[in-house]
Amino acid sequence: ASVLTLPLMHSEYIPDHKLCLDLVEWGQQQQQQYSSTSNLGWENVKEFVLDHTRVLEKFGRYPHRNDKKGRETTLEEKNWLTSSDCPRWAKSQ
Repeated sequence: ASVLTLPLMHSEYIPDHKLCLDLVEWGQQQQQQYSSTSNLGWENVKEFVLDHTRVLEKFGRYPHRNDKKGRETTLEEKNWLTSSDCPRWAKSQ
């Protein structure tokens, strides 16, 4: 089920991120109910979703996609993309 989170977390639409977090919460509940001894990685997925959401809350978009989407990158975005605050997943694009 965690594969269902991928398109939601990579959306630039904040309500999709809320839906994604709801899905993660459901997954965590299912894990606790049916297999409390196995770790299905829901906590890691949640951290990735929250990390992606913070970028959208800050910029309203993913700055590392600007070139591919034909968007101009602001000075604030340029500074962020080269800073240590920029997550590794955003620098790989």
